[in-house]
Amino acid sequence: MVVDMDTSEPIKPLTPLYGSREQFEISAAGLAAWRQSEAFARAVSFYRDYPMRSLQSNEARALLHHLIVMRRPERTLELGTYHAGTAEVMARALWEAGHGHLETIDPFGGERCPPIIAAFPPQLRERISFLPINSGSHFDEAIGRGVLYDLVLIDGNHEFEFALFDLMCAARIIRPNGLVVLDNVDQPGPRFATKLFLEHHPEWRDIADVVRRTDPAAPLAAPQPSFADTKFYILEAPPYYPVTAIPHSFGAIETDRAEVDGIELELAAPARGTLHIQVYVRTFSGVEPEELEHLQSVALDFSKLPEDPRIRLPLDRPLHSARAAGRAVIRRIEILLAFTGEQTLALRSPPLPYPARHGKSIDS
Repeated sequence: MVVDMDTSEPIKPLTPLYGSREQFEISAAGLAAWRQSEAFARAVSFYRDYPMRSLQSNEARALLHHLIVMRRPERTLELGTYHAGTAEVMARALWEAGHGHLETIDPFGGERCPPIIAAFPPQLRERISFLPINSGSHFDEAIGRGVLYDLVLIDGNHEFEFALFDLMCAARIIRPNGLVVLDNVDQPGPRFATKLFLEHHPEWRDIADVVRRTDPAAPLAAPQPSFADTKFYILEAPPYYPVTAIPHSFGAIETDRAEVDGIELELAAPARGTLHIQVYVRTFSGVEPEELEHLQSVALDFSKLPEDPRIRLPLDRPLHSARAAGRAVIRRIEILLAFTGEQTLALRSPPLPYPARHGKSIDS
């Protein structure tokens, strides 16, 4: 069904909605306190039936504004621009926070979205980048470039497989303590994708602790959302990058050279156990692709977090491509880690190869 929507509604003036002392935790208790506050009443009043281009409820628009102002994300991602109504809300929040940028994508919005965004005030336009691509393409590029986000709104295809894909990929590129907001959890796809994700990623936090309350005997019943009068689940990433016994890829990153002598880790907590490492070096040029691989296990014994949590683990057999030089050569390095120990291995940042670094060399 195509929704006929007036995209030419007047744009409200830029208006701060929060005072400097209005601060709330992003937690069940914090959201409850916010709902009883003047700040909530002010935000809902401002977003009442505005913008009409947004399909969100008044409370949902206010909540997105609230999350951004409270967390001040550096980089925000929206999957599903539609008529850029929610993008306007998020950009207003970034403007009020005085910090951050929104990337919004929609594979069907190439002709529809740019003129709408172009009509925004310049203070909002400068906070928004729009791309007419699907989430798979965007995630692939973001992972390859090592791009990380602080807040992701998943509002694309709501079928289970698509919602699960978007959530799994968002988890790959979210910073520690970052927020993922899933819309339309009244539909089975996003709802069960979230439930399955949390079952396999217990280190993530369901902000309002509502996902576990779904009734297995009533699989089609509308669930309790994370915040009343919305259709949102709000998840928070752990305060570290977790490495468990299940091997985890940190993405095939494009690098300046196809050489790996070892990997660098930044520990976030004590670690005792065995780290299992798998490294791939791949080069692509005009000839047949080359792939080098190395497997290694290393015992970690840090009963206390060292003063310098950054450690280097040299490879027993360094990987050096014979095609490292030359123009138009694409070099990618993928690091996979698994950890078997008393507890999860906690990292402050994704692992990095050395001496290679993110980015292309000048001869690429």
